[in-house]
Amino acid sequence: MRDREAYQVYEEGRKALVAGKAEQALSLANKALSLQPAEALFHSLRGDIRLQQKRYKDAITNYDRALERDDGYFHYYLQRGLARLQLDQTDRGRADLEKSIRYLPTAPALNALGILSLDQGDRTAAKTYFPLLRGRALKRAAPPTAH
Repeated sequence: MRDREAYQVYEEGRKALVAGKAEQALSLANKALSLQPAEALFHSLRGDIRLQQKRYKDAITNYDRALERDDGYFHYYLQRGLARLQLDQTDRGRADLEKSIRYLPTAPALNALGILSLDQGDRTAAKTYFPLLRGRALKRAAPPTAH
């Protein structure tokens, strides 16, 4: 029963965050964590809240906690990488973003890596990321084919 309640509270917290209600989302994330402190998703929700609040060091701490519990999910690396870039931790941010795309090549990660490569004057590397990004966008936009 605690698991079910914890995940329901987490979902409410995720919705509150999307609605721009960070304090409400944080309260719900804390409640979910009090019910199931070992759940990585709940730590990640706190990280997402902190990232939205531009509290990047706190966000990194929360993503670290999520990764301690589940190091195989792309989102934790992606978000931690984006937070690290905000703190000018370029090498560590790049490493997280690259790890995230090994799990799932998302548009935010590919875009950040492409821009980072351009900022560092590496057009060759940027060209490896942007075509992947374009390909992902085209796949989403393509209508389903009839069989």
